[in-house]
Amino acid sequence: VADTFEADLVIEDDLIVELKALRGDFANEHLIQTLCYQKFWRVRTGLLLDFGKASLVRKRTVYESRKAELKTLPAPQFVTDSGLAIRVIAAIDRCLRDIGLGYRETTWIGLALATFRAEGIATTANPIGEVSAMGTSGFRCIVVEGVIAVSITSLGDGVSATDRARLQTCLHWLNLPFGIAFHFGKERAEVRYLSRPI
Repeated sequence: VADTFEADLVIEDDLIVELKALRGDFANEHLIQTLCYQKFWRVRTGLLLDFGKASLVRKRTVYESRKAELKTLPAPQFVTDSGLAIRVIAAIDRCLRDIGLGYRETTWIGLALATFRAEGIATTANPIGEVSAMGTSGFRCIVVEGVIAVSITSLGDGVSATDRARLQTCLHWLNLPFGIAFHFGKERAEVRYLSRPI
């Protein structure tokens, strides 16, 4: 299971209805949640209803399928296992071609883990490592075959400087030679290699 898609109401394959009782306005996460349900159920139209106000507040959402593929990147000099790196990128690219863009980050992480499992690629999600004399810490990445740290982000503009720094922190403390950063945006997908900081 990559994620849970339990819409509040699915009406005759024509409409997804998501019910809320909010103190504030609809947030991006509410729109993303509804769009993910629409994508999963293959329903073009969604409706967010907020019963938390004096009068009913509604927002209509429309899902448009967006297909993408990852650009093939030659492995840089610092990549110590280019065969495994190519397998990782190819597996994620097949998953992307099958399902398209539009999922939230937690769904993409689940999809990546399921894809790696199906391909027979050993992974550790959110590994724990020693952080100097401060003790152990969990890291937000997936370690593949004990060699590569993989980070996954989504629905933004691309692999940001913060995403790169976060992955390089994982590489440093987990003592891994290189990592691969994936980003699944609204319009396109991106992949980048990163080396362990010296």
